[in-house]
Amino acid sequence: MTGAFYTHAVYRCLTMNRGMLVSAVFRQTLDLDLATVKRSAAVTLMSTDVDNIEAGFVMMHDLWAGILELAIGVSLLARYVGAAAFLVAVPAVCK
Repeated sequence: MTGAFYTHAVYRCLTMNRGMLVSAVFRQTLDLDLATVKRSAAVTLMSTDVDNIEAGFVMMHDLWAGILELAIGVSLLARYVGAAAFLVAVPAVCK
């Protein structure tokens, strides 16, 4: 349940960021003169660049969420098995 909520929240944030980035690039393109627009590929590459930025956002959010999930999981496991629970984190850290 929380995984679905997390994924929904991340992709909702990405959709808002996509709208912001596309409108910012488009607004800058409207301010250019005709000669510069012909040499510029801003609108053509806009979708590809925004997709790459979104992939970075997803990785960034997965990084902090994974670290938080590992910390909570190890602390809950430590309640039951003691200090040996921290050995679970060794493969995750060394990977």
